[in-house]
Amino acid sequence: MSFQQQADPVEYHLRWVESLPELASGRVLLRIARDDEFGKIADYVRRNREHLRPWEPTRRAEYFTDDYWRGAPARERQAAIQGKAYRFRIFLIGDETSIVGTVSLRDVVLGARRTATLGYSIDHAFCGRGLATEAAGIVLRFADDELKLKSVEATYVPWNAASARVLEKLGFKVRGVSRGSLRVNGSWHDQVIALRRASGFSVRSEQTTNS
Repeated sequence: MSFQQQADPVEYHLRWVESLPELASGRVLLRIARDDEFGKIADYVRRNREHLRPWEPTRRAEYFTDDYWRGAPARERQAAIQGKAYRFRIFLIGDETSIVGTVSLRDVVLGARRTATLGYSIDHAFCGRGLATEAAGIVLRFADDELKLKSVEATYVPWNAASARVLEKLGFKVRGVSRGSLRVNGSWHDQVIALRRASGFSVRSEQTTNS
């Protein structure tokens, strides 16, 4: 990853609904899925099965069924309330009928270390529009300002040039390689490890107690 000019921070708004964060910019809304939205999650993974196959671990057939995801929103909401992980689903502003991507902060550690791991994906129909960079950038600002994280780690397979570019724009620097740590299409592959330090951006927050 050669270091180029970073993307400018996106103006966005944060509000809290039932103790859960919702993040919005001019183009995207990011929030934790609601209990009745498991079908939207399943539809997203089915729609992008081939698109994501080269980058993700090998998935079993049941991963692509509605039943697999039925309890996922409740688990994800509980994890977010507990501050352990935040799996934001990406919607276009004004259209919450389908999910167009996901950005997650997982393995959140507070206390003295204050770290997390970033993950993301974008619908194949919306690639090349800058939505992944915008959405992930918003989540990183949430990590800076609300969670007060000191650093965020991300990994990607070496041949995923698009992901490398997104992370580069967001201020990540390559720290090393994890050898043979990801199983894709029946084979074990390396993962590039990238790290981003906190930027100290500010955010405007609107507190909401009811949905």
